[in-house]
Formats: sequence, structure tokens, C-alpha cells
Amino acid sequence: DASRSLKNIRLLQESATIFALVIFGFLMNNFIDKGLAIMALSGAVVLILVTKREPMEVFKHVEWDTLFFFMGLFMLIQGIEATGLVDIVGHNIVKYTRGNFPLAVSMIMWVSALFTSVIGNVANAAMV
Repeated sequence: DASRSLKNIRLLQESATIFALVIFGFLMNNFIDKGLAIMALSGAVVLILVTKREPMEVFKHVEWDTLFFFMGLFMLIQGIEATGLVDIVGHNIVKYTRGNFPLAVSMIMWVSALFTSVIGNVANAAMV
């Protein structure tokens, strides 16, 4: 579709530079310790300021359903980790299998299947 072709090379360069800085911020997060969300939001704000676009124009194109889905997913995972449920289950699997590797693999599979039926497969996969 010709209407979707790239028309503004400068915007592409500015976006690529800011994207590279955000990725660099993600990689340096252990040293900076500001959080990945702050890095990503900072990149978005800088890009809006650099392009001189109206924020409301930009917000119209955000996929809010997807954004809120991932927010809820990460909150669910953080809540499960904060309760210590993952550690408890992991320690119990190790305790009951007593070093029997095939049994441990089987138990992990069945426990994962049970978690998937309760919390959903995407959250289970992200948590493990």
C-alpha cells in the first residue's frame, strides 16, 4: 500500500535513536535502578516532545486493550511472586522428588498444568 510508505526519514532517525537509548537504558537498569517502566515511558515522552506532536493525537493510536492486558499480567505475576508461592512449590518439588530427575520433570509438568488452569497459560509461562 503506497499510502503507508515511509515519508519522513528524519522522524525514522529520531525514533531509532530514542529506541536505541531506551534499549540501552533497559540493559543498564541494574546500574541505574530506575525501573524498566520509567525507561520506556521516558522514551515515549521524549519522542512526543522531539516530534512536536499533540499527545492526544498520539494517544489515539495506542492499543489500550493490549497495554492494560500486560499491566494486569505483570501485576498478577508480581503478586504470585510476592506471596512466595513459586518458592514454596519449587522447594516442595525438590523435597519430594529427592533428586529423581525424571520424577521432578514430571511433577514440574503437572504443577505447571495445574497453575495454567488457575491463572492462565500466558501468566504461567511468564512466571516460570
